[in-house]
Amino acid sequence: MNALPPTKTSLITAAMRAGDWPGAIRIAARLPQLGQHRTAILDAHNAYVRPTWAKSLGKDPEALKTVGIEALKDRFPFWAEVQSA
Repeated sequence: MNALPPTKTSLITAAMRAGDWPGAIRIAARLPQLGQHRTAILDAHNAYVRPTWAKSLGKDPEALKTVGIEALKDRFPFWAEVQSA
């Protein structure tokens, strides 16, 4: 049997279910289409990778991370379906 490799979406939702928000944001930041959530997710990724970048812009890295996590939850709402079942 040949198993298909996991999709990026499945990797993101698995990371979200595991509480690995930096990992989920890292994977999502590489997706080409994030719609209205793009800026929040990319800013959160930069806040995780380069917190001094956010501080140099006068932004709170922790706040950017929080907004990015909420954007992920909004963009991938089905992540919680399995968690609550």
